[in-house]
Amino acid sequence: MGARLDDGKMLQKGAVLAVYGVGLLVFALFARLRPRRIMVVGMVVVLAGGEAFTRLTAEPAEDPDFRQGVPYLMFAGQPNGEIESLNISLSELGYRDEVPMPKPVNEYRIIMLGGSALFQGTPRVSSIVGSLEFSFSRQGYTNIRVYNWGVYSTVSGQELATMLFRAVDFAPDMIVVYDGSNDLTEPYFFDPRPGYPFDYMASEGGRRIIEGEFGLFDLYAVLLRPTRLGYTLFQFEIEEQITRRSRLQDEINAGSDSWREAIVMEYAANLAKMCRVARAFDVEFVALLQPMIFFKDTLIGKESALLGPKEYQDHTRAMYELAREEYQVLAEQFPECAFRDVSRLLAPDDQELFMDPVHLTNEGYALVGRRLADILIPLLEP
Repeated sequence: MGARLDDGKMLQKGAVLAVYGVGLLVFALFARLRPRRIMVVGMVVVLAGGEAFTRLTAEPAEDPDFRQGVPYLMFAGQPNGEIESLNISLSELGYRDEVPMPKPVNEYRIIMLGGSALFQGTPRVSSIVGSLEFSFSRQGYTNIRVYNWGVYSTVSGQELATMLFRAVDFAPDMIVVYDGSNDLTEPYFFDPRPGYPFDYMASEGGRRIIEGEFGLFDLYAVLLRPTRLGYTLFQFEIEEQITRRSRLQDEINAGSDSWREAIVMEYAANLAKMCRVARAFDVEFVALLQPMIFFKDTLIGKESALLGPKEYQDHTRAMYELAREEYQVLAEQFPECAFRDVSRLLAPDDQELFMDPVHLTNEGYALVGRRLADILIPLLEP
């Protein structure tokens, strides 16, 4: 389950920082002799130089417009934001596609919910949604419009909230969720609690600080986090101190079979609720278990180097097997909705399609879009 906080190392690093800080303060207050002043200046220069160097050499931070806080939904994209790295402008609600209202006459409207794999793909025709819409048109369904409401890192609980608090207000005929990867693998890397958004533990850490429930090490973490040098040297300790992730892992017995089963059952329960909500609003509902690199028959080029640690591979494969079983159960329990497993990406043996375990090249996204058209067309209302 990845690295864990070593209390002894944290104590040592905290003590070093404390001694360094106190020493710098003492020298600054009482440095009357020239050698001491030189030492103070030297210490400041070292810190300032280290901060400047790490800022210049650090990798660019993720675009903040990917995720902004939204009541009830946890987060969505920045309203009217700009994803410069992908050359994508966001709508007034923070999604890639803006849904027009009132609904045009004769439009069959599909709103798709999902994570970053749904969001990506540029230009739009090379995204899953763009390829899907183009495939509909080529097969004669020229009145179908598909809207991309993908949000980076979102999980099924957030999609359920998005459906209830937003999507149904835009008169969709069908809602399609393309997900699974975030629900099943984010607890391995981020908040380990089943069904929790990936950064919820960080939100809890912020709440503790606001309410004054923090100790000395929390203060160190808060002071060091804004500095590039401090965050580079103590990234793991800072994040662990704010999120308490190791403690959460112990409390829920992360890594156990019961933990994995709880994650999948939470995911399946959210899909069942989405089906009920959609049908209550007379909307067709389709759930799609998205592909990952672990289920591609033939790995080409650099794809074999993208699998990650064996423990992560085993975890993901086990989670998907459980999820596939739940999809079959859901299909039997809710015949009025559609649950389809598209996790095994059917691709030519000579195509390199994955950029990491879940994100695809433009060719990969276009391939998925065409495959989804074949699945959705039989489900469309006459």
